[in-house]
Amino acid sequence: VRKLAARHKLSYIMGSVHHVDGVPIDYDDATLAKVENKYGSTEALFVRYFELVKQMVEEQQPTIVGHFDLIRLLRPEQDLTAPILAAADAAMDAAIAQGCLFEINTSGLRKGLQGPYPHLDLAKVALIEKRGGVWTVDRQTGGV
Repeated sequence: VRKLAARHKLSYIMGSVHHVDGVPIDYDDATLAKVENKYGSTEALFVRYFELVKQMVEEQQPTIVGHFDLIRLLRPEQDLTAPILAAADAAMDAAIAQGCLFEINTSGLRKGLQGPYPHLDLAKVALIEKRGGVWTVDRQTGGV
């Protein structure tokens, strides 16, 4: 990805995770339920999602990590349990180590969520700024 960016003189690269095991996690409830059933619980699926975010950061080295907690789109009520927070923390640490920016993405508002990605509770728990992370804002508002 970095070679492609250099060849085409891209200003930045945004990386995000939209699939777990090839299944889209932001399409509809029935599709999400298929991969959720494979992992046995919503919690386990969330852990896997954040593991994939970490993997994406390490392998693709994006400039910006987009909609860090997109997995919450169809499961906003899922509690941030200790295993989920551990996986999210590991992904954040990897992104901060790579010098990635964290996107504040407002499309969650258009999709009926209470706020942007990342959700405020995760952003507060993560304290990304105090860990050396930096925010950038993307206003994908569409019809808002």
